[in-house]
Amino acid sequence: KDFEDARRKERLKKRRIGSNRLKGAGTSEIEAAGIGNSSAAAQARIQRKILEGVPVIDAIQEELNRRKEIRKGGSTAARIMEKEARLSKSMEEKALSAQSKNEEEDSCIQTGEACLASSFTLLRPCVSGIDSILRAGIAAASSGMSTYRKVALSCILSSYNLATLYRNGLRYGKWMWQAELFGMIYTDRAAFMASSTPRPRLTANVRPSETFNAGEVLSTLGQAIVHIATLTLAVNSAKQLQEHYPSDERHKGFGIKWSSTASDNTASVGAVLASLTVSLTSTSLSSDEKQPRSFFRRTPFQPNFVSNAVFIVSMFQNAVITMVNHGGRPFSVSFLESRPLCLSVGLSFLLAIACLAETLPMVNNFIQLAPFPTKSSKVALLRLLVINLSSCYFIEYFSTFIFRRDVWRERNESYQHHALSTLGTLAADEEERLLLEERKQNSILVYFLCLVTFNFVVKILR
Repeated sequence: KDFEDARRKERLKKRRIGSNRLKGAGTSEIEAAGIGNSSAAAQARIQRKILEGVPVIDAIQEELNRRKEIRKGGSTAARIMEKEARLSKSMEEKALSAQSKNEEEDSCIQTGEACLASSFTLLRPCVSGIDSILRAGIAAASSGMSTYRKVALSCILSSYNLATLYRNGLRYGKWMWQAELFGMIYTDRAAFMASSTPRPRLTANVRPSETFNAGEVLSTLGQAIVHIATLTLAVNSAKQLQEHYPSDERHKGFGIKWSSTASDNTASVGAVLASLTVSLTSTSLSSDEKQPRSFFRRTPFQPNFVSNAVFIVSMFQNAVITMVNHGGRPFSVSFLESRPLCLSVGLSFLLAIACLAETLPMVNNFIQLAPFPTKSSKVALLRLLVINLSSCYFIEYFSTFIFRRDVWRERNESYQHHALSTLGTLAADEEERLLLEERKQNSILVYFLCLVTFNFVVKILR
């Protein structure tokens, strides 16, 4: 009996992928029995009532009455909790007894098995442990390489974004940085979890690249050039819009300015302190225009086109970096085999295009984006985003094709030979089957997100 394969199947049942998601994978046996106040336990109780012949409406009403009684307290709630406590205790005792029995059968050392070679041999007649170690190591190495590239590109772009805003005397709005940071954390976490999950089987003659491999370096540099060029063109276009459609000059930027008490040619310490503490007393401003200044005389944020361009392009580029530089096959779970990764990248693209299309005015006002003055300005920025995505994808694609032909061949290999009918009953076969199902489900999700994004694009072009 292959004990390692059986244990791997048990662990696989807890992963929420493919058909396991419909079976309620990830819930404990106690919750599956309808014990507790969690949503999974409530769903199990309703399903059990429906199987017993109770109508759906009545089963839901009984669950609502149960929650009401427990919330109210009293003798009825005490009886319900006491009954569930007895059932939970009995199930835990049965599980512990079964686990101890299995451990005794699996780990019992027979006569002659303890010898000098036991430290570097396997007790059970299988090599599944070595296979698991190698698969996990390959996924970890690939995850490390993709993390290096993402960190390098993110640092370059973050520095360039901040320098662009500072050079133009501008800054982000109150919620711009929070929205961008939330998208980065969400996508990076999903990408890390996907790239750290090993493949079901080892791939022969394919190993992760070295840190300074020619393909890795050229792909990273090419993507950095494309991202910087895209942001530069977007900012230059925004500056031209700012000149043709100027905003209030008193909100042009922020910074530390010398006080008018100082002379034109000299500046003393007193003048510097006065410039930091004395508020602006200009008679040219009307009473409604006079606003309190902070310690460094930082003017309130005014939505402008440059901040618009930097925010939308940065949000889009963060998603591009995560999607293009994800390792995937043949080292770890691919893009379409990870539901969180598809959702995070797709929603980041959707938010950027929605802000550009201005179809959700409430979101634009909350993020403090300036309304785009013309249709041509939206189309120009949309064209830059599309060119950015396609250029980065083809740079990664051709660098892999030229320098890592084996990886390119594995990634572009057809999934037809993994047909469900050809898979066996091993744990690796079961995992392959679940990943294929997950890929099909995520493809439908991606198509839906692309359809919504295409709707926003049509509104921009119309």
